[in-house]
Amino acid sequence: MVKTGKLRSGASQKLKRWKKGHSSDSNPQTSRYRQAARSRFFSRPSEKSNLTVDALKLHNELQTGTLERGGDGDAMEEAAFTERTSGTFLSGLSDCSNLTFRKVQRYWESNSAAHKEICAVLAAVTEVIRSQGGKETETEYFAALMTTLEAVESSESLAAVAYLLNLVMKRVPAAVLIKKFSDTAKAFMEVMSKQAGTDSVSAVRWILSCLATLLRKQDLSVWGYPSTLQVYHGLLSFTVHAKPKVRKAAQQGVCSILRGSDCMFIDNAPSHHPAAVTTAKYCIKEMEQAGGNKEDTTTLHVLGLIKELINTFPLSSVKSCCETLLRVMTLSHVLVTAGAMQAFHKLFSSKPSSSSMSAELNAQIIMALYDYVPSENDLQPLLAWLTVMEKAHVHLSSLQSSLSLGHLPRLFAAAMSCLLSPHTQVVSAATQTLKTLINECVAPHMAEIGPVLPSTSTGNGLSVIKMFRVVEEGLSYRFHATWPFVLQILGCFYKAAGKQAHPIMIKSLQSLSDLRVTPSFPFCGELDLAMGAAVESMGPQVVLSAVPLDDMEFPRSWLIPVIRDHVKNTQLSYFTSYFLPLASTLKQKGLCLSLVCTLVLMRLMCKLLSDKELARLAGNANSVPAVLARVRSRLQSKDSAIQKKAYRVLEEMCGGERETCKKFVQGNLEQLKQVLLDNLKSASSPAKRPRLKCLIHIVKQLNEEHKDFLTALLPEVIICTKEVSIGARKNAYSLLVEIGNAFIQFTINEYLGHVYIGLTGSVTMITCTVLALTRLVYQYKDTLDVSPLEQLLHNVCLLLSSRTREIVKACLAFIKVILFILDVKVLASHVSMEGITNMKEDMRRHCRMKLKSIFTKLVRKFGYELVKSMLPAEHHKVLANIRKVEARTKRRKLLSKDEEDESDSEDNAPKAKTNSIEDILAETDSDDSEDEGPKKGQKKPIKQKAKAWLKEGVSDDPLNFLDPKASQRVLATNPDLKKTAKVEHGFKVTSDGRLIIKEDDEDDGAKAGGIGIHRPLGGRQESGSEYKSKVTYLNMTFH
Repeated sequence: MVKTGKLRSGASQKLKRWKKGHSSDSNPQTSRYRQAARSRFFSRPSEKSNLTVDALKLHNELQTGTLERGGDGDAMEEAAFTERTSGTFLSGLSDCSNLTFRKVQRYWESNSAAHKEICAVLAAVTEVIRSQGGKETETEYFAALMTTLEAVESSESLAAVAYLLNLVMKRVPAAVLIKKFSDTAKAFMEVMSKQAGTDSVSAVRWILSCLATLLRKQDLSVWGYPSTLQVYHGLLSFTVHAKPKVRKAAQQGVCSILRGSDCMFIDNAPSHHPAAVTTAKYCIKEMEQAGGNKEDTTTLHVLGLIKELINTFPLSSVKSCCETLLRVMTLSHVLVTAGAMQAFHKLFSSKPSSSSMSAELNAQIIMALYDYVPSENDLQPLLAWLTVMEKAHVHLSSLQSSLSLGHLPRLFAAAMSCLLSPHTQVVSAATQTLKTLINECVAPHMAEIGPVLPSTSTGNGLSVIKMFRVVEEGLSYRFHATWPFVLQILGCFYKAAGKQAHPIMIKSLQSLSDLRVTPSFPFCGELDLAMGAAVESMGPQVVLSAVPLDDMEFPRSWLIPVIRDHVKNTQLSYFTSYFLPLASTLKQKGLCLSLVCTLVLMRLMCKLLSDKELARLAGNANSVPAVLARVRSRLQSKDSAIQKKAYRVLEEMCGGERETCKKFVQGNLEQLKQVLLDNLKSASSPAKRPRLKCLIHIVKQLNEEHKDFLTALLPEVIICTKEVSIGARKNAYSLLVEIGNAFIQFTINEYLGHVYIGLTGSVTMITCTVLALTRLVYQYKDTLDVSPLEQLLHNVCLLLSSRTREIVKACLAFIKVILFILDVKVLASHVSMEGITNMKEDMRRHCRMKLKSIFTKLVRKFGYELVKSMLPAEHHKVLANIRKVEARTKRRKLLSKDEEDESDSEDNAPKAKTNSIEDILAETDSDDSEDEGPKKGQKKPIKQKAKAWLKEGVSDDPLNFLDPKASQRVLATNPDLKKTAKVEHGFKVTSDGRLIIKEDDEDDGAKAGGIGIHRPLGGRQESGSEYKSKVTYLNMTFH
């Protein structure tokens, strides 16, 4: 029986159904397309046709490419008219020798009427130039096209001539354009006046571009004539045109004149173009005329022009423009305000010279912008305001640093308040703004400011104190949700000003220490980085004086690695006098810190001491060799923690970047090798990571004389590829590569031969060996020969029949790498699938996701049909699914290209990436089930158009529009939108974060009553009950 199909849900409503009894009627009743085709082929045209024998023959010759002159005389006489017509059309276009019109020569095959008109005009002009014996220079084309411009009348022809003029005028000598300026400008103005009122914009568009090129070539003296400014005003008037193409051409022309005129690049050129003041006045006039009449489009057009030109205006014009921008921002129109902020951003970002922006004007603009601070709930305007203020202060700092430092505390206070915003983007932007201000406005001038003490009451030092107090306030509970960002700002401040201003930062260091020891403090990483910045700038002595370690319980042990990683500005004598006595004291109380102190000292010696000092210490009994002997005794300890610390000390000794450190390691290489080999079997698992790191540092300095040592290390390194610690596994793979780099000096095949021996060992050894070979094959894919790879691939495929899951998973990872590195031609000879078909049933089921990944790669390389023919029937269902998924993915990629521009700007979903060698090797470390597949992503929200909302006054108070802060009530975000519901804990919360917990007998105003055990015990009210406290405030401390 035939299985009946089912329609999708809802599909039946979209289909046309036959009427009852007419299901066999297959031919439609209407046939409008057939009727139209029949009328075209079987009826004569009503008008006179342009299709002639000559035109048809010309068309056939153009299609076949056989159009050429020559042949016998009869043929020429018979087709004389045709050849004369075709020759006239093509000559002058296809054989035009001027390279300016190379772009136009591609238009003759276009179906566009405008392109055909351009080709026709160019062919005609070229023929005229040739008939008069011209050489087809740019000047000749310019003269001929200007004559043609005055002769043609239709809009299409005018557009074609103007387009060609736009091309050629850019290459016409400047002297010609200067001499013919008056006549050319007059002709252009006449065309613009005639075409301005028509619907055709092409001619006006290209004429505007030609006019801009003409004005750009004029001398400085020409701009003093009123006629020149009159022509320029004609160009300016089109910058607010209703047609976008015309408006864009005019604005681009004005920008090119003010920025790129030839007179601006001569010797003794003026600082500003002569037409800059005129342009600024025009823009101000247009905004003032349109601002109060709801002509927002005109204002927006002018704002777009000002944004590009404001940094080219002189100081007086910049001041007038900024005043006008601030006035139009009072209209509280969202788009106008955004355009004005963009203009300010462009002004400060371009870093104008003092002739365009003075320090006083810069400061005045900063003060004025505080009247336009958006609401903290208004996302985009607030982000724009922060960015503009950041650029303004940075530019002010470059003009006058003392004035900038005086204005910074107020901006710091405003930016810190933004950290309380519910929008993560605002918090992140405010953090970045503060860090930028610290790095660019504070840090470069701290050396000039000098020491900053708590008693400082005047000058720039006072400004630094105010800024730091504002940032320090961020450690209060009010900012607890944004502490990670506050810690970043603090760390930046420490690094910038810690050297000179550390006396005012002691309290903050103590606060950080108290937070760090708080149980379950969630931001330990950020806090450690902040303290590390303090160690770098202030020095460990200042930090340890503020946060000492000599507590009997040793709660601040977290400072040891922070100091170790960030120590810079200190002296070695301080550490020997501070840490070593502390270590002996703590050792008596059962706390082992001596090796940690030794580790810090070793890093200090490698970082701080000069080569001369290190060389002097090398001969001292208490120097590095003495430390090496001490560490060697600790390596044999049965305590894994002590072993790990000892290897860390050894790692610091071997990894020093100074040349003297490297020479010391080279000089004591035999002793280091003996130490590491003697402790091979006694090394505990936690100590493997630093041990392998030591070996990496040592192997980098080995040569062919240490071949035996490298061979002896291989078994341990291979086994470590399956260590529990991720760091140990990464170091093992890195060490394998370093050993391979050392073996390259001999031969890489010999190295692989030593590794192959592991394939004959235990199950664990086989698994580790396959993983090691995977990493090595990937690393040396460009240097390995094909024949060893083929033999290795054959052996690995044999291992796929193993009953051990670990071995099979390692082999599949190797095959994935082989599919990636081998060429398709080489790989084609090995696509036999024998190893995969020999896998046990339970192995295939357990590794089905890895097998599917391999099948997918094979299908992409060799095609579905070939892979299907080589696999047994039980794999065909998987292959069918792969083909379906690949087709779906391809369709989605095509659709995603169209949706990229419509995606929401806040959507930062991570994109899928291809597996690296680390990802492939990491897959073999997990034994989790592979049943779960990837989840489908959610659809992206549809982008909504920008709107504005007005936030009303409190209660019944009317909104005062004359209030300077009234602009803050115009929001780009709907204030009535409900936020995501939070989890209700049943308690009320005060404004400062305290919980209000009511007593049980007063909850919700309920009185005792009821029956049973809830009945009242007496009829009288208890004396004084009305004076009992109704509410208890509990100060909750969150740990």
